[in-house]
Amino acid sequence: MNYTKKQHYVPQFYLKYFCINEDKINVYLKKENKILKNQLIRNVACENDYFDISLDKPTSPLLEEVIKGIDFKNKKFEDYVHTNNMEKFFSELESVMGNIFSKFKEYILNEKNINTVIPFSQFFETRKYIILYILIQYMRSPLYKNMYIKIYNAVNEICGNNGIKNFNNKKIDIGIHDNDDAKVHHIRQIGELDNYNAKMMCIGEMTCDVLINKTEETFITSDSPICTLKKVDDSHYKYSIFKKGDCNMIIFPLSTEICLVFKTSPLLSNDWYIKSCSDVKKVKKINTLIYQSCQNQVYTYVDELNLLKNVELVFSKVTVNVKNKNICLQLL
Repeated sequence: MNYTKKQHYVPQFYLKYFCINEDKINVYLKKENKILKNQLIRNVACENDYFDISLDKPTSPLLEEVIKGIDFKNKKFEDYVHTNNMEKFFSELESVMGNIFSKFKEYILNEKNINTVIPFSQFFETRKYIILYILIQYMRSPLYKNMYIKIYNAVNEICGNNGIKNFNNKKIDIGIHDNDDAKVHHIRQIGELDNYNAKMMCIGEMTCDVLINKTEETFITSDSPICTLKKVDDSHYKYSIFKKGDCNMIIFPLSTEICLVFKTSPLLSNDWYIKSCSDVKKVKKINTLIYQSCQNQVYTYVDELNLLKNVELVFSKVTVNVKNKNICLQLL
């Protein structure tokens, strides 16, 4: 079997939307405070053996569920359960998503579609696949991986390396079993089935502003492209572990020109609206949030990051009337 050692946690098809040219990108290293110019995308956002696992039998009902939902030429879950299996799965998923993203981007950038609601009935399962991709991408990122390993190690220490059973007479359930290896946790990195469904529901119930950038600034992305925030008080947000009912906003830059901003809505509307964005401060604010939520690497085609220093995450308030009740919305 062909073995892929260098494995990308941010897909190359996605990074191309932020490239200087077809296959080169600038990488800003946050911890080192320096920029690496003209890097080949095949050499960034990757790590040797990042997804590798080796199991005797399938143990992830979620991965099986995901594979059922996408036509991978009728392959069974067992076809992926061997060394290099997750890399193979993601490679095939990216082939599907590359075509969907390309058509979606073309539709969004069509001038006649600005200020309209996206008619997903015209795009077979496009909405479902984009939400699926966002969820999977969030859970394959270094941010999630590091969080998972910290939880795994902490609980193992508490339980004396005997696995997760009971602590202070309370059951701890974060989808990790006592025979798991934190280094190769990605068989569960998409999460257990119940958690996955809750997260899918969380995104699916949100309203989405599809922002088209009309400023001289460009949207950036990072090694952890999905930025999730939760409400702290009436005007500020902070980073959130992705839980249903806990996450108030999800930011996903789709390209230098397009960013998806998902928000909880008291109106119970889950429509996606295409909006033109001419406010450079809004673009900088989004880029700052993406920068703050990344692990270390930011990907962009510009030579220098133009961020808002000490950005205050204040959201403008808009009052709407629903069934004779005034409801206050928080808008970015």
